[in-house]
Amino acid sequence: MEISLAAPSLLAPVQAVSPSQIAPGSTSPLATLQGLASTVLDTSGNISDADKLDAYTSAQRLSITGQYAGVGKAGATLQNLIANSPTAQNVETQRTGYADAMMGAIQRASAAGVPHAQALGAASLQHFDGLSGTDQKALFASINAPNRAGVTPFAGLGDWRGQMAAMGKVSAPVDRIELSGAARALVGASAPTAPTAPTAPSQPAYVTGSIASVRV
Repeated sequence: MEISLAAPSLLAPVQAVSPSQIAPGSTSPLATLQGLASTVLDTSGNISDADKLDAYTSAQRLSITGQYAGVGKAGATLQNLIANSPTAQNVETQRTGYADAMMGAIQRASAAGVPHAQALGAASLQHFDGLSGTDQKALFASINAPNRAGVTPFAGLGDWRGQMAAMGKVSAPVDRIELSGAARALVGASAPTAPTAPTAPSQPAYVTGSIASVRV
């Protein structure tokens, strides 16, 4: 069944909010979700793409960490609307483009005999720097998605860039590289991989660790 993005009965009574306006425990989970949805789904032109992305990532974090228990059908509908919003679609588009670029880097590194971590570190920054500012923020929201404890892989964009730059200079293997199924198919199923720690479903599978633990 197709659900309209307008959802006026769910959003009209609620003023759009930014994540900075929400104090922990200040509102009910449903009211918080309604406010974030109003921001993400706004079509008035009064809310910037950056604010929509902030609201989207806040909504995702609250969902991943289990803060929406008991929001009922109305809450489930709002979560679905947020997940299918233009903001969410752009995050997914950037995630897919990044994954494709990293897979290409693995293929080229395998053919050239270059350490995968070194190639991925350089390729990740090259891909990121080729994006618009809006798309960079959307991609980093995907790269830095939290786990179920609310912990993100990186302290911020500068942290991620620093670690990718360090990876790009490493000529020897890093301590650990974790391969996705698709990556294993490219570099050989026999390649040793470390156990993958549980992550949130939205966690991207490419270059999301540190120089000592890289997931590709």
